[in-house]
Amino acid sequence: MPLDQRFLALAGLVLLATFIGLVFMSKSGRARRIKNGERVNLSAISATKNGNPVTKLGEKLTLLQFSSDFCSSCKQTSVLLASIEKTQKELLHIDLDITERLDLARTYNILRTPTTLVLDSKGIVFSRIVGAPKQATIEAEIERLVNDDSK
Repeated sequence: MPLDQRFLALAGLVLLATFIGLVFMSKSGRARRIKNGERVNLSAISATKNGNPVTKLGEKLTLLQFSSDFCSSCKQTSVLLASIEKTQKELLHIDLDITERLDLARTYNILRTPTTLVLDSKGIVFSRIVGAPKQATIEAEIERLVNDDSK
């Protein structure tokens, strides 16, 4: 293969990889509404907070974050969600490390960490956020869930 064709092939691959990366990044951290979401049982997944078992959901909503040891943005997401939890009395944030819990990854289709499931007061998945969310995204989900509950 001539040098100029190799160069064009390489340039095409770089452009394709860049395009795929940009599409991937544009979807990261966005909330996706779930219709007819499944119910999450906190006891069944052995959720803990500060070393204590969690059996009750948040009054209005629960942010169930799936993290892993090797995830760099999981810690940032956890700090963000914990800070929002402090300002919202009706909200509960739970951070689950799925490194040793591959059963949970399969059950809840966790393909990337962090993944946050927004649960309503009954434990039904309202929306799913894959990647590190922005504070505005979380606040918009809180507002959407509160508005849905009032109807």
